[in-house]
Amino acid sequence: MSSWASVLDQLAALDPAEFDPDSLSDEQVREVIPRTQLAINRLSALMTRAVAAGEARQVHTGDGMVSMKTWLTGHCRVSGREAVGLVRAGRRLRQLPELAAAYAEGAVTRAHVDAVTTAVTPARVAKAAEAGIDLAETDEILADAARALLPEETAQAVRRWVHGIDPTVTSTTTPACVVSSGWPARPAAASTPPATSTPWAPRPCTPHWKR
Repeated sequence: MSSWASVLDQLAALDPAEFDPDSLSDEQVREVIPRTQLAINRLSALMTRAVAAGEARQVHTGDGMVSMKTWLTGHCRVSGREAVGLVRAGRRLRQLPELAAAYAEGAVTRAHVDAVTTAVTPARVAKAAEAGIDLAETDEILADAARALLPEETAQAVRRWVHGIDPTVTSTTTPACVVSSGWPARPAAASTPPATSTPWAPRPCTPHWKR
């Protein structure tokens, strides 16, 4: 924790005006943007974990707040919607260790995490368990998807998972591609997919997401 506290203190002390992107070469700009996104992902993961720990311990009550959501809106000045998303992600990532690890590594963005944690509700997890769908395998598959696909495509994968659990939920689109290495082989899905933990049938990968 001391190292992270030191990093956060250093970030808080930095003057953004001292960083001038216009002074960078084209190559440096191409390097700094992905590095910045990686840092944002990791810091977002840290924030989410801290929120989860704070909610579990009810630390907000020490400031007279009735919920972590109200504490976040009051102390961090985030919107109510963002506060709800942070609390939700913090709770559900504890059941999705593979996705949580990808987030902590900086391999996925908050948009990827929100796509999964919004849909993988406790009620759906329970329904999946009743159908024999293993949450650990679902976590692994969706984490792999998030690592390889854009957030919008990850959301499509999650909708496929939801449709497999509850066929009344419409799922009309599938991602353009899936991870080519390490992706569990599955038979092609029927027009009405069965309730399996496979979010979609593997398809040949198109290169547009390989950026």
